[in-house]
Amino acid sequence: MEGIKEEFRLTRLDWILAPVVSVIAGIWIYFRIYSAINWDDLLYMSLARYTNDQAWILNRYGHIYLLKLFYFLAGDSITGARVFWCFLFSASCILIYFSARILAGRGSAVAAVIAVLFVYMQPMFGREAGSPLADFTVMFLVISGVFIYLAFLGRRGKFTHWLLMLLGLVFFWAVKSKEIGICMGVLFFGPCRKKGKPRLYRTGLGINNRRTKVGSKKLIEI
Repeated sequence: MEGIKEEFRLTRLDWILAPVVSVIAGIWIYFRIYSAINWDDLLYMSLARYTNDQAWILNRYGHIYLLKLFYFLAGDSITGARVFWCFLFSASCILIYFSARILAGRGSAVAAVIAVLFVYMQPMFGREAGSPLADFTVMFLVISGVFIYLAFLGRRGKFTHWLLMLLGLVFFWAVKSKEIGICMGVLFFGPCRKKGKPRLYRTGLGINNRRTKVGSKKLIEI
C-alpha cells in the first residue's frame, strides 16, 4: 500500500505549475472569445438568467445552475458566460494533467502535457470556444470524477467515505447536466473490488452486502 501511495502522489511543482499555466491560458482566451454561438446557447443563457421549469430539458439543470452561479458573480450574461467557459477550460486542463500524471507515475510530466494537448487539439474546442454548451460542463464533471477516483485509490484512509460521497455528488451533477454523464458510473465498480473479488464498502450510503438492491433502487429512482 505504501508503494501505491508514493506512486500516485503529485509533486509540489505539479500543484503549483499546472494551475498557474492553466489560469494564464484561461485569461488569455477570455479576451479572444465570444459567448453565444448556437441556438441552445441562448436557451441556456436565458434559463440561467430567468430560471423557470422546462420539462423537456430536465437533464440540463445541473449545467444551468452552474452557469447561473457565474452570472451572479460576473453581474451580466455575456461576461458570465465567457468567464464560465474559461473556468471550464482551465479547470479541465488542470484535472486532465493531474489525472494523466497520476496514471503515468513519477517522471511523466511530458506524458501529462501531451494528454492535455491531445484533448484540446480537438476541432470542437476551436469551433465552440466560448459557447456555454452542456457538453463542456459534463466534460469538466466527468474529469473531476476521474481525478477524485484516482485520488481515492492512491490515498485510502480516513477520508475514503467523504471521497466516495463527493464522487457520488459529482456523478449526480454530471447526469443532471447531460445524459452522457452516466458513463461516469463505471468508476463505482472500482471500489467494489478487492484482490480480484467483488466487495462493497459499508459507507452509510444505503449500499452494503445485504441491502445492495435497496440502494440501487433508490439511486435509479433519483
